[in-house]
Amino acid sequence: MQPKYREFLFFNITSLLYILIAIPYLKYLDFEISCFPFAYLLILNFSHFFAIGYLALILYKILSLVSSGYKYKIILAALISSIIAWILYLDTIVYNLYRMHINIFTLELLLAKGGLNIYYLHKSQYAILIAIFILMFSSLFFLAKKIFTYDMNYCPVPKWLMVALVAMAMLTSHFIHGYSFVYNKTDNLRISSLYPLYFPTQNDEFFSKFRFSKFDSLVHKKPHITKVNEANFVYPREQIVAEKSENKNIILILIDSWRYLAFDSITMPNIFKFSEKCQVFENHFSGSNATRSGLFSLFYGIPGIYWESALNNNTRPVFINLLEEKNYLISTFSSASLMNPPFHRTIFWNVNNIDLTALSDAPHYNDNVITQNYIKHLTQNKKASKIPRFDFIFYDAMHSISHPSDFKGPFQPEWEYAKYEFLTNNTNPDKFYNLYKNSAYYVDSLVGMILKVLEKTNELENSIIILTGDHGQEFNDNKKNYWGHNGNYSRAQLHVPLLIYDKNLTPKKYSHWTFHYDVFPSILIDYFNVKNNLSSFSYGAYLYRKSQRKQILVGSSDDFAIISQDDILKIYYSGMYEFTDMKLNRKLDKIEFESVVKVLDSAQKFYIRY
Repeated sequence: MQPKYREFLFFNITSLLYILIAIPYLKYLDFEISCFPFAYLLILNFSHFFAIGYLALILYKILSLVSSGYKYKIILAALISSIIAWILYLDTIVYNLYRMHINIFTLELLLAKGGLNIYYLHKSQYAILIAIFILMFSSLFFLAKKIFTYDMNYCPVPKWLMVALVAMAMLTSHFIHGYSFVYNKTDNLRISSLYPLYFPTQNDEFFSKFRFSKFDSLVHKKPHITKVNEANFVYPREQIVAEKSENKNIILILIDSWRYLAFDSITMPNIFKFSEKCQVFENHFSGSNATRSGLFSLFYGIPGIYWESALNNNTRPVFINLLEEKNYLISTFSSASLMNPPFHRTIFWNVNNIDLTALSDAPHYNDNVITQNYIKHLTQNKKASKIPRFDFIFYDAMHSISHPSDFKGPFQPEWEYAKYEFLTNNTNPDKFYNLYKNSAYYVDSLVGMILKVLEKTNELENSIIILTGDHGQEFNDNKKNYWGHNGNYSRAQLHVPLLIYDKNLTPKKYSHWTFHYDVFPSILIDYFNVKNNLSSFSYGAYLYRKSQRKQILVGSSDDFAIISQDDILKIYYSGMYEFTDMKLNRKLDKIEFESVVKVLDSAQKFYIRY
């Protein structure tokens, strides 16, 4: 067999390996697959992963020009194929946790400064990943050595025939997806979303040429949201008028990944006891299921769909602008980096003398340090008590689900670290959840220290204290193999505690539906006497009054959802959507597109069209 045929054979075999590695994606097809989707699945698997294999072959051909050495080519072929196989394996893990593939956004987060705080891994997990790569490389090196020295005078399958088959399969898969996109064949569309690096055709105009029946009505009914380049971002919609300020200190204690069900007298005794003095919102939701849009929805009071617009224009929240206008001292004490995501270019843009970077890659260590630093800060600023302050304290140990090794929590037995690599739909969550609750118990002990100092120094007399989370944290609550956050818009990933302390307010519990969108706009109205209509600078409602909203938009600039108390309509910018109940079970009910359009129009009110 000629060398070029040996190389071709090797990369075809590695393409089959990619298909085998991708098998775990199939478990997310939680519907009875019929003949048409099954055929599409087979065609897509064949064309997509063989296309990746052929791209690897092209890369190999280019790099092999560097040297014609026999050993170099074997190592090169094995290295390229093993890197692709390893990344695909990593992607199956990421998809298992977040239902999101490795993409530019996730890589930017990882590679940017502080990325290790976001993707916190135990040292044994690094060892496992390294061992898997070594195993893949060794196996493929052995395979390449065997094939490259294989003595055969002909190619078992003509190259032109294999390339033609892959090309035909690719065209067929793209046509099937395009047709399914127009006619909302959700089973096929969900298959399309399974695989990384698959960017299928979805051109409505192309399919309209075939004059398929019902085409126009289907296209016009698709949920759609304006992209950034179609509109001008105007936030706020009018100049803010604040007649005066009560000059109260505002202290925001934000706990990453704080699910509501972890807020009780045993798991977080200090915060729970403090809540007896607070306004407690029992049915409070974040504006998204991840940190970036969760914080964005809280500070700006508008949905995360505006993130890129705010980032590109360095637009700060109305709340921060007003703090500076009223000469507040703004201080940050964050366990995680505020530069990744780039909150230094959005929320805290051009705010002086604030800490942006994390101290180390150990969140529980950082949590302790920021607690001690904040206590010192309180003592130092006691002399300058006439200057009102906004203090932002951001804890991260519950996000990494970790605590110091010498810290013994009350919930036993627990995992020694978050073993994401072992999570399946059948995993018993008890030990993992115990680890999470012990990390919550640890964070609570730190917050308790701050609350005691605030009380001892009489800071509570002239302070508004807000405690909440950026998003929830799921432990397979819905039995759909979701663990963590950033995977869906169910209650498990959106429901967070919200406590507000003001000594002048009688402690009270509220059960009506509230959101992060409501928090700071209500603070501005109550404590800064903002006279503007709330809708001119917020997507929210007044926090203490039950609103009439039945549906609301949550999410980010990646995807979003329209949720009610009973169901979730998750929408992708591609136009694909999924309709489920709050437990993520598919709903076959007819979608009320008129109400969907109203919600979308309301959410887009800070885009001014010309």
